[in-house]
Amino acid sequence: SDAARALIAEGVPANTQRAYTRQWAAFTAWCADQGRLPLPATSHTLAEYTAALCALDQAPASIEQAISAIRTMHRLSGHRGQPDTEAARLALRAHKRRRATAGNGRRQAPPLTIPDLRAMIEVCDLGTVTGLRDRLLLVLGLALMGRRSELVALTRADVREVRDGLEVRIGTSKTDKNSAGQIVAIPRGSHPLTDPVIVCRDWLHILDQAAAADGQDTAPGGGRLLRRIDRHGIIGPSLTGESVNVIVAGLAVRADVPNAEAVTAHSLRACRTPN
Repeated sequence: SDAARALIAEGVPANTQRAYTRQWAAFTAWCADQGRLPLPATSHTLAEYTAALCALDQAPASIEQAISAIRTMHRLSGHRGQPDTEAARLALRAHKRRRATAGNGRRQAPPLTIPDLRAMIEVCDLGTVTGLRDRLLLVLGLALMGRRSELVALTRADVREVRDGLEVRIGTSKTDKNSAGQIVAIPRGSHPLTDPVIVCRDWLHILDQAAAADGQDTAPGGGRLLRRIDRHGIIGPSLTGESVNVIVAGLAVRADVPNAEAVTAHSLRACRTPN
């Protein structure tokens, strides 16, 4: 039924849907150019396509995604048989080995230390709406060790102040396929600049002011916690995952932390205390 199809489609994360749609379009275009049948595809076709992607020096993770997308489309299209991946994965393994030998192995985002994080918070202009939001983003990103998708999905109702700090509800995550959710306890900090409770209170006060000015129960843009802010300081809808990356990277450069040009939002998840 249409209702069942809609629920099935909704069960796949939006980012995965977009990525698989893009990968499938690229595969079908290649098949048309090569005179091959994309559906059902043979194991030889999949191996040849994988080799073509390797020849373009695509990142191994992107090629892995392409293989998964092709097999998923076969399954969703009702084909019981899916192309065997053994030859394709052997080609991919060789590609990974060549890239590693050439020094092009997978680059991890450099971890931030606590002093790095403090330096980034210090360059936030806490006299502005943007500065207060960015400080909260950094503190929550570190405390939760959260993915970008988890941070931007937070609502006001997900964050609760308790006697010893904050309780934050993560509704769903990449590894929580059944959306069971989890509660993360964040203890109070010793410094007012980075104390999660104070940081959160300051930002919620901003949201309350925006809501009051607009005559609404919540600030303009809905109930999301982390919002876009325009150049006039006007609060808008939720941040995107890419926006989080841009903010973190920009603050790292402004704070002149080590390897700033390579810092991403993932660096918050890898944040470590200094030795």
